[in-house]
Formats: sequence, C-alpha cells, structure tokens
Amino acid sequence: MKKVVSMRLGNVISPEMYDNFLGFIHDPEQRKRILWSYIDTRDAASAFRLAVETDGLGAVPLNIAADETSMDIKSKELMTKVFPNVTDIREELDGFVSLLNNKKAKELLNWQPIHSWRSYVQVESLNT
Repeated sequence: MKKVVSMRLGNVISPEMYDNFLGFIHDPEQRKRILWSYIDTRDAASAFRLAVETDGLGAVPLNIAADETSMDIKSKELMTKVFPNVTDIREELDGFVSLLNNKKAKELLNWQPIHSWRSYVQVESLNT
C-alpha cells in the first residue's frame, strides 16, 4: 500500500527562536493569519519520523501543531477579539488550547508534541 502523508505545519520554531515570543505574546493582531499556531522543530521531526514508520496510513492530511497557541492570551479571548464574527465554534476553547487541531496526528501516529514555549520563555502572564 502506498502512503502519502500531507502535513500542515504550525509556524515552525527552533529552540533559539523562543526568545522572540516576548515580542508578540500579548498582541493578538500578530500571528493571527496562522491562528497563533506553532510547532517546535523537534516535535515536527518526531511527527515526520512517525509518519514514515507508521504502516497503513494511505493518503492522509495531518495538522502538526503544539497543543497550545503561541500567545499569552486565552484562545477564547483571541477568537472573540480578532474574529468576532466566527460563532460556529465546535469545541471548547479552554485555556490556551491550539486552534490548529492536531488530534488526528496524535491518533494516527501515536504522536505527542512535548515542547511548549512556556517551558523556555520567562513571562509574567496576563492570563493566569
């Protein structure tokens, strides 16, 4: 069986790029075109490896993103402020949950992103 795995990546962030987060994490207008998504290069690499190693995938599109947004503003507040006309929200937007759904990648690849920007950036949160 042939396999074609199309991966839609959040903004790919290498470890040294976490220093840039303080410049945008409180500004909802920045990064809105990517729904504030990101993925650490190491987590993206593990998804690529698992896609190659996993049998039976066939042709499948997968979102590869962190479990959280790249913002220090809660997801529901981001959507309300930046996209007020979007009212058909089909899942709970608890906390800082990613708006780029990665559940299919987790299920099919048995993948889990493990690198969170919050582990690398010292910030006094406006939303605790």
